Amino acid sequence: MRPSLAPLLFASVAAGCASYRITIEPPPFDLAARAAHARGPLAVSLQSTYAPYVDGDLSRTDLYPRDRELGRQDLERYRQALAATQQFAAVTLGGPGQGLHCALTVVSGREPAQPGRRWLSLLLTLGQLSHEQREIVRLEAVVSAPGRAPASYRFEGRVTTDAVSADDVQTRRPYSLCGPENELARALVSHLAKDGWLESAGGAR
Repeated sequence: MRPSLAPLLFASVAAGCASYRITIEPPPFDLAARAAHARGPLAVSLQSTYAPYVDGDLSRTDLYPRDRELGRQDLERYRQALAATQQFAAVTLGGPGQGLHCALTVVSGREPAQPGRRWLSLLLTLGQLSHEQREIVRLEAVVSAPGRAPASYRFEGRVTTDAVSADDVQTRRPYSLCGPENELARALVSHLAKDGWLESAGGAR
């Protein structure tokens, strides 16, 4: 049954992760772990792009591909996030082949830090004055499998990260299972499951 069209709200306070809130449109469906014998492989590729955060939205004109190390980090985050959904026997990097493939495109940008508030926090409260920073992540997936026409899925995540020091929000996210990437990956996979794509992954039915 399709959930409400209202944005679905998530919160994460896992150890080692900055606390954040995220709304995702369209919202995900419920997704239970898939039996091991019914899981097939998934191959993924990813293009990640930075877009400046301007007036509450992402710039449509200033786009900067994340190449080399930052691009590899984003690819690994989403690979791990997809594996964490417990729907696939393995999630590997590569192009279309004999099984299910997702070509991911990520465009994201974070609100610039507020140096004045951060310095005030450091001077008056030893860095304990909380502040928020907003981020937008747009995820597009082109999904394909042999014998089936490709399909496109698009999601937008609006993230608010809570920080209590000058550097919390600036810190790169670790490869851990507690970030917005995991929520977006789970939303994507829930729609793939509803549309029957997980059967195309080659697992037993």
